[in-house]
Formats: sequence, C-alpha cells, structure tokens
Amino acid sequence: MKKEFFTGYLASKAQSDIKIPDGVQDRMKYELALPTYINEWARIVREQQYVVATLRVDRDALYGELLKHYRFEDKYTWGDTQLKSQISNDKRYIDKCKELAEQEYYYDYTKDILETLKSNHFIVQEYNKMKKEAEGTL
Repeated sequence: MKKEFFTGYLASKAQSDIKIPDGVQDRMKYELALPTYINEWARIVREQQYVVATLRVDRDALYGELLKHYRFEDKYTWGDTQLKSQISNDKRYIDKCKELAEQEYYYDYTKDILETLKSNHFIVQEYNKMKKEAEGTL
C-alpha cells in the first residue's frame, strides 16, 4: 500500500466507516451498511497481509544474498557477529526493513479498523434492540 493511498483515501474511508451516526434512522441505515463495510475492510486486510508476507520473504531472500556476499565474495573475512552487523548496516537491507515496517503499520491499522467495525455492529444492534424495547415495538 502506498503512503499516499493510506493517508488520503483509506484514512478518510476509515473515519467515515467507523463513525456511528447520531439519529435513529441514520443508525438503522448504518447497521444495514455495516456488513458491506466489514467485507470491504476484510478484503483490505487480506490484501495488506499478502503485501507484508511478500515483503518478509523478500527481506529474508535479501538477507541470504547479503550473507553469501559478505561470507564468500567480500574481500574481508567476517566473524558471525561482524557478518550480522555488515548485513544489518547494508543500505538495501535497511531500506527493505523500513518498507516492511511501514507496511506492517498499515496492516495493523487496517486490522484495527476491521475490529472496530465488528464491535460497532454489535453496539448498533444492541442500541437498536434497546430502542425498540423502549418503544414497545419488540
């Protein structure tokens, strides 16, 4: 997920999707729309989970390449501790780790939004049920 997409569209969508309306009629409409919101966010979470898993594989593959390079192809002979330090300080590895951390943040955020929507569904259902009981229509 690109940062611009996250900070722009997705953040505003999250704010509008998790906001429980005040009016009774609006709440009932929101309750009907919640399953759609939940499905949309579940799809976003799955897509982001795939992005994170792919980046982890890419990071690990890069680690293997760098390990091979520093252990067998470098002009210096590194001990195990020094070898890990060389890999950890390699710009390509640092960039891949930063990218992974950013995507993990987006993944955690989308999971939190999905959980909020699920709890909103319960809250709105209970509120509407309570309202109907109070009006004597249940």
